[in-house]
Amino acid sequence: MACTVQSAGMHGESVPEAAVWLGMVGAYVWSVRSLARLGWEHDGDCPAEASDDVGEHRLRVAGSTPSVENRPAVAPVAVARQTETRIADLLTAELVVSALEAGGRDDVMNALATRVAACHPQVDASRLVEALREREGQVTTALVDGVAIPHARLDGLDRTVAVFARSVNGIRWESLDGEPTRLIFLLAGPADLPGAYLKVLAGASRLLSGARCRARLLEATGDAELLAVLREEEDRSFRTARAA
Repeated sequence: MACTVQSAGMHGESVPEAAVWLGMVGAYVWSVRSLARLGWEHDGDCPAEASDDVGEHRLRVAGSTPSVENRPAVAPVAVARQTETRIADLLTAELVVSALEAGGRDDVMNALATRVAACHPQVDASRLVEALREREGQVTTALVDGVAIPHARLDGLDRTVAVFARSVNGIRWESLDGEPTRLIFLLAGPADLPGAYLKVLAGASRLLSGARCRARLLEATGDAELLAVLREEEDRSFRTARAA
């Protein structure tokens, strides 16, 4: 399975995919906390992010060397500059679910894999679910602040595919902060094109680390507005990254 092999890093070097994910998780949590402290993502109506001691502990146990608090300030900026793939371009109205009904993590994976397969005939839903579960067994893809980014690579795909979903009531997941998951970006990429896949993964992490973006996604009404918010916030994120 793709998630158990060595994959090319963002600059072509061989890096274990789980290690790449842990680095993204660290950058995500660092971004959330730093942006909250400095107010970069606030227009005055979004609450500041709380400290995530649980997330820091989980990252250290999993093998992340520096603490999240001491992570270099260049980490989230570097990810942003490496990411030029538009997340919203992977989505259509059929690949956005504004009111996901699911009893737990496995239900989410089954429902969203079925939705991806319906829109992309080259995707086998059962194979995607198997790959997602295997990947999830290595380290949780539920981050903090109600965000989860389940992902896997599959043989036979010629491009990266995705689906975005929102759960109004929240879903029980093994999140880093123990909170229910409400925003899910599911991603599947070609097994033989890890570089492009990892860039999309990094872009999703960067986008959803913004408090403003998350707040707007939770407040949006309907699939079309969710997709519009994703596009608007992604454009805003790109402009901010390029100006930095």
